[in-house]
Amino acid sequence: MAELLPQEEALMSRAREAESARETAFEQMSPTGDYPMGDLNALVDSLNQVLPMFKLPAYPPFQADIDGALPTEFVQQLSMVADAAEAAGLERLSFDVATATDSAGLEEIQARLDTLSGNQSFKTYLRSEAKGEVPSDVPEDAPPFDVTAAQAAVPAEVVDEEALLMERM
Repeated sequence: MAELLPQEEALMSRAREAESARETAFEQMSPTGDYPMGDLNALVDSLNQVLPMFKLPAYPPFQADIDGALPTEFVQQLSMVADAAEAAGLERLSFDVATATDSAGLEEIQARLDTLSGNQSFKTYLRSEAKGEVPSDVPEDAPPFDVTAAQAAVPAEVVDEEALLMERM
């Protein structure tokens, strides 16, 4: 492999740092709880009804219960859908993944995903974003939504871990 120029090395280093920061941010926002495999897989089924709209492959089912934090990739995909719902002007169907600390929280997100999967406004919004258009039924002041950017987004603020832990108590 050819040697990289100093500028290329610096760019690669910054890209690795950004990826690490992104992973850390999603780890910090990942809710912690006791999640039965059946409830997790019901949520995965609902998520998998929405992911094709983003041109993403299905998320694999869970093989065991989780007692702890949800996987980072799972949180990332759920957050992407929640951000898209908000950007589409469907705030009532958006959700905060961090609030899913038990089965009831998973079920609430599942219900919203089920609704989004059949919501024509949401589908239209995502199709128009893929084409770079803004559909007529989306409010003019709605922020633009970029699926690719959402997948790689890093939250702008640094989460205070101590404050986050205090909120969960």
